[in-house]
Amino acid sequence: MEKTNEEILQAQEMSGEGAKKVGKFIPKITVNNSEEEKIVEISGKMETVKVPAKEGFNVTSKEGDEYIKSFFGDKLSAVILKEKYVLRSKHNSANNYYSNEFDDWGDNLVVLSNGSKLFEGSYQEVKENFTVGKDADGRPIKTYNTYLVLYLNIDGEIKKFDLKLGQYNNWFDYKKSFGSDDTFVAYKTNFILSKEKKGDNEFWVCTFEKGEPVVLADQIELQKELKDYFDAKSHKPKETEEKVDEIIVEDIDKEQKDFMAQIPF
Repeated sequence: MEKTNEEILQAQEMSGEGAKKVGKFIPKITVNNSEEEKIVEISGKMETVKVPAKEGFNVTSKEGDEYIKSFFGDKLSAVILKEKYVLRSKHNSANNYYSNEFDDWGDNLVVLSNGSKLFEGSYQEVKENFTVGKDADGRPIKTYNTYLVLYLNIDGEIKKFDLKLGQYNNWFDYKKSFGSDDTFVAYKTNFILSKEKKGDNEFWVCTFEKGEPVVLADQIELQKELKDYFDAKSHKPKETEEKVDEIIVEDIDKEQKDFMAQIPF
């Protein structure tokens, strides 16, 4: 019986004979909150000073085994194809840990530290096990932050955007604004940056704004491609994670606590 090379490769892939495929790396975009160091002259002496992060976004790409971070641009407008979430330990936690990306608060989560599984269970179970007591209002003090991960269509290429959730962004309100009769996938979303200050810290925060309409059928084709990517990936998180730019703000005031109590985690 005759058979083509393409048929052989397809059969090997489904039978498990073929070489294991290495999933492609999707470039990750983050808000630029990285301070820079510059040497300047002060009173006749050359000194190193920290310069606040400039307005814009960074992108992390991968070449071989090396991760390369560069400035993406001062503006970002893209179609959101998929929303996900991930948990990462706070900077002052005893262990550095993180979860797999998940779609829904009822999903099963796997929590890893240095490649070893720490815990597996529902979000509620994670919440119960990764806390350090309660605050003055009786709310659990979590040792992790929750991040929003958005998979984007930028000029026909899939990239993802990573943002720590908190009082300064409007993701849940933005998502609800489309109701049940529309979808954010049918429009570009403008990622709007503004500067906030808490104590001595100045940092850029991101909110979301509805942009121009797009051809929904084209986005659905990219969503199918993205679904194939997720289906091919292991359900377990990576053994390591790239560092996410963020300004550490120690004080969480009552306004922030009230906001965190309103969102579904």
